[in-house]
Amino acid sequence: MIQFEEVTLHTTHDLFHSFPRDRINQLSHVTVIRNTQKLITDIYPAAQAA
Repeated sequence: MIQFEEVTLHTTHDLFHSFPRDRINQLSHVTVIRNTQKLITDIYPAAQAA
């Protein structure tokens, strides 16, 4: 499970395809549950070079 800014997603594919453009270059919070561990981290997403 992945949670981005309190919205639950099921795969990283969902995260990349539903990532809001207005969050580029802004601090965001991501929660990942891996096995039985919950990891909360801050990310600073950047636009991908063409």
